Amino acid sequence: IIGGPDLTELVRAEQVTHTITTPAVLGTMEPTAAYALQVVSVGGDVTTGDLLAQWIPGRTYLNTYGPTETTIISSFAKPVPGAHITIGDPVPGTSALVLDERLRPVPPGVLGELYLTGAG
Repeated sequence: IIGGPDLTELVRAEQVTHTITTPAVLGTMEPTAAYALQVVSVGGDVTTGDLLAQWIPGRTYLNTYGPTETTIISSFAKPVPGAHITIGDPVPGTSALVLDERLRPVPPGVLGELYLTGAG
């Protein structure tokens, strides 16, 4: 697994403009050194406000979510520094529902299980 200065140097040398990675790997890189990056998409773990603050200036930062059963990404958000970070809205062709133990939808803010539907 590559990360840290080696990954930063690779991204800089190859003029990488878009990446999909985990927050943990992104956190090992130097944000100012990877100057060609225009779109940073993270998933597979929780992104933090500190990581967002380091990487969002001058870039599009996407926080993505997707269980293995729906391939890679089933929802995404464009987080804003200082605001609550969420998994966002479903990608086109996908619906998301939060259901209780009897498979009934729960109101916003109530705990339940996330169910995804659609072509994914």
